[in-house]
Amino acid sequence: GSERMDGMLQNFGLKEHEAITHPWINKALEKAQKKLEARNFDIRKQILKYDDVMNDQRKVIFDHRKEIMAEEDVSETVKDLRHQVVGDLVAKYIPEKAYAEQWDAIGLAEAVEETFGLKVPISEWAEEEGIADEEIKERLIAEVDAKADKLQQDVGEDVLQNYQGARGFLSVVADDSGLKTLVDDADPKLAEIGRYLFNTPNPAIRVTGMSAEQASQQAWQIGDQFMHQYMEAKGFIDLIERTPDRSALGLGALRLREIEKMVLLQTLDHLWREHLVTLEHLRQVIGFRAYGQRDPLNEYKSEAFTLFQSMLARLRENTTRVLMTLKPGEEPDEELMQPHELPPMEAHHIDPMTGMDEFALADAAIEGGNALAPRGERKQPVQSRRASGDVDPNDPATWGKVSRNAPCPCGSGKKYKHCHGKHA
Repeated sequence: GSERMDGMLQNFGLKEHEAITHPWINKALEKAQKKLEARNFDIRKQILKYDDVMNDQRKVIFDHRKEIMAEEDVSETVKDLRHQVVGDLVAKYIPEKAYAEQWDAIGLAEAVEETFGLKVPISEWAEEEGIADEEIKERLIAEVDAKADKLQQDVGEDVLQNYQGARGFLSVVADDSGLKTLVDDADPKLAEIGRYLFNTPNPAIRVTGMSAEQASQQAWQIGDQFMHQYMEAKGFIDLIERTPDRSALGLGALRLREIEKMVLLQTLDHLWREHLVTLEHLRQVIGFRAYGQRDPLNEYKSEAFTLFQSMLARLRENTTRVLMTLKPGEEPDEELMQPHELPPMEAHHIDPMTGMDEFALADAAIEGGNALAPRGERKQPVQSRRASGDVDPNDPATWGKVSRNAPCPCGSGKKYKHCHGKHA
């Protein structure tokens, strides 16, 4: 150790700032340096093993994201996600090999309405003779696909209405030669356009609701807003007229493909960022598993895989919910694409001898309840004292259960066991 080395140097008579050249000392320093470097190497190697877990998941997500961005039409991907969500819901509320009496048909109907916006008579289906979970799943898939097709038709009709409105707007501009000259100029004067819109006698484009002084001050803003609307209408009409299928169904498909891609990418990005934060938190505390004679790295791999599978399930559910609850003419709800707040993390350890959850038993001991009872039904811990506002020093009946070593509620200053607790 360092003390032994210091004693050796003093015995050799080495002075301060004198070079250390003795072979024994050189050998000892070399061994110490090797041990230190080997230890640091093992630490870095262990850290890289944790990083490899995250990198493997990152490769999967980034490859999936590249595939989505490269595809023009992600409708098949969205359809597969939709069908998987139906399968997950059926498996959750209608367990495999369970009797019909054990099915949670009401819960499944509520989940379908929340996720897909559909009211389906699942309870009536469940009462049919000889019906199985696979048949209910097929019926749900048919209902969900039918709603998706209707949504495409409704979105297409909304696009057609917007197209007619844009054409009408451009025709009004084209009929006004003065305005047409201003907006088609290579370098349009926005303030001049704003003043023209305020002073024009044409009621279809005239700006109202402000005084001449206000219009003069806001002429540039008025012109800028009008030019933005004008260019947007021209671009929209150009896009529609370049579309081969201008039917409601064709235009609905065109618009939905754009929305589906946007929703899928945004939902994936939100969930992936949340997943990275969760993994970092897990990595900071996973080392405590070593106290339970478990390898932290293996535990981290197992927990990370479970979290990754959960993230993919939420990706399917969130994407499907946003797209299936979409209303024509409205943008997707960004709040639905944001990940929900995570519940508090809970640790579990099953004793291999008894099969009991040791952490649940400890939790029950703290809460004063039964570990096997649902959390909402567990008994609350016994209060040693009532709230101070309810305690009457002259009425022992209001004191509740008082700890023996606590001050006596009567105000004597003595411990309870030496005062009123002496005869209790």
